[in-house]
Amino acid sequence: MTAISKAHPYLVSSAAMGDAQIMPTDRLRAAGGVGAKIVYGMESSFMIATRDAGYHSAPHSHDCEQMNYVLEGALWIFVGDGGFLARAGDFFRIPHGEVHWSITAEGPCTMIESHVPGLTGDVSNAANAVGLFAEAEDASQALAIPTDFVDVPNTAEIEARVMRAWPIAAA
Repeated sequence: MTAISKAHPYLVSSAAMGDAQIMPTDRLRAAGGVGAKIVYGMESSFMIATRDAGYHSAPHSHDCEQMNYVLEGALWIFVGDGGFLARAGDFFRIPHGEVHWSITAEGPCTMIESHVPGLTGDVSNAANAVGLFAEAEDASQALAIPTDFVDVPNTAEIEARVMRAWPIAAA
């Protein structure tokens, strides 16, 4: 986890933080990556993540609930054997343990993401994540959930069905 000089243990400026590459490049199905500013506490993590145009992640799950808000752009979210198109101004949830993945719809997409327990169990996430802890707290006790990648043989079929049901032009 990144050590950053902070004016207060519970406060950090995003300008002082590095970007975490939250989806390993070997797990992307296209060229676009995703970078994020990540903070975490004992039981949760919070990030601002920007997925590049062309981003297409592999199916994955994690043992945490994920809540999201789309700040800019749009992306298709696939959950199990269904999905939807999320646009700027939309909130959405990924339930604990559900297999999911996404594809950017129109250019880059920036989202706020919250994970409970915290999604900092992967080396790529943890490398630049900033813990917001007081000196008396034992940061090593923070919950840190990893991402598990899952083989979903019919992803192309699911993606085509969802994209037909949720076209970009239908906004």
